[in-house]
Amino acid sequence: MRPVRIVSFDKSPGANWGVPWHQDRVIAVSEKADVAGFSNWSRKHGGWHCEPPAALLRQMLFVRIHLDDNAAENGAMEIALGSHNAGTVPAAAAEPMAAQYPCEVTTARAGDVLIMSMLMLHRSQPAKKAVSRRVLRVDYAGFALPEPLAWAA
Repeated sequence: MRPVRIVSFDKSPGANWGVPWHQDRVIAVSEKADVAGFSNWSRKHGGWHCEPPAALLRQMLFVRIHLDDNAAENGAMEIALGSHNAGTVPAAAAEPMAAQYPCEVTTARAGDVLIMSMLMLHRSQPAKKAVSRRVLRVDYAGFALPEPLAWAA
């Protein structure tokens, strides 16, 4: 596997948000192309992103590298354990689907690493304490995209 995208998060007293239950089903590609099964195209930060077929997402992982301590009080991510086995879940069904699984707050110390399936349902609450929660997220894939698509990295 190799890294195909990196995203940084900085939840701080000045930038405090919550994210509802969802799956991370978007990948970054070098150019937009009409390829069967790739949909929901968008431009983010100057690059093309799309949703690949679920079969490809099942082969991917994302790695969260915690730069600060993560606890429920500062909006640590919560995961629905085993939900990745449900396949792709429409946004409107994410919350009721997550309720069918045991949930866990992913508390972590600075330097801890969490590895997850791209299809794991997860969310985060706004922080209740005025402290930073910085995370680097690296998406990994062990395959090339079908031509003419290519990873943006």
